[in-house]
Amino acid sequence: MTNFYTVLDTGQGYLKVTDAEKGVQVGTISLRGKVLTPPVVNQNQCALTVETSSGEKLGVIHQLPSGQLINQYRV
Repeated sequence: MTNFYTVLDTGQGYLKVTDAEKGVQVGTISLRGKVLTPPVVNQNQCALTVETSSGEKLGVIHQLPSGQLINQYRV
């Protein structure tokens, strides 16, 4: 069975991961900077762009629902 997730930017440096079928929060992702693009969910991964405190822009990909960082790259 495949799980479906939604990811919401809380505006406070965290992303809230919700199981879309059950409507319950299943995880939280702590970000390394300010969110520049909305989170894009594709199956069990979430991608977005953040800006660090030093001004560096990073694309990050997180595993859902654990929030584990899978990959990051400079934008």
